[in-house]
Amino acid sequence: MVLDWLKRRFGRREIESYSELKERILSRPLFTEPTLEPLPAPAPREEIPPRPTYEEPKPRIPEPIAITPTLELEERPKRTVETRMLEKLSDDVALIKEQLAAIRAQCETINERIKALERRLEAGY
Repeated sequence: MVLDWLKRRFGRREIESYSELKERILSRPLFTEPTLEPLPAPAPREEIPPRPTYEEPKPRIPEPIAITPTLELEERPKRTVETRMLEKLSDDVALIKEQLAAIRAQCETINERIKALERRLEAGY
């Protein structure tokens, strides 16, 4: 069974035994020698302009023109520990107010659902 598969795989129908097949496969060279073609001649180089040396003067960047500010910026007072604490406290109070408003809205929807259930019970479904 294995020999039949190997025969089909390697196309050797005239081989009768495994040892003949093995000998024939191992006698073949694994790789053929590559043929090396000569590399093309390199293209001629164009002349590169010489790099400037450190002694050559470099062009100067023009100085920027002084621009008068058109907007007057307001000076903010320095933030002290007390002002930071007051800002944090006001942020916390605002967050608590938002949470209370959300809780009130949820309570209203719960109360409405309870009333609707009571009406159903009174009506007898």
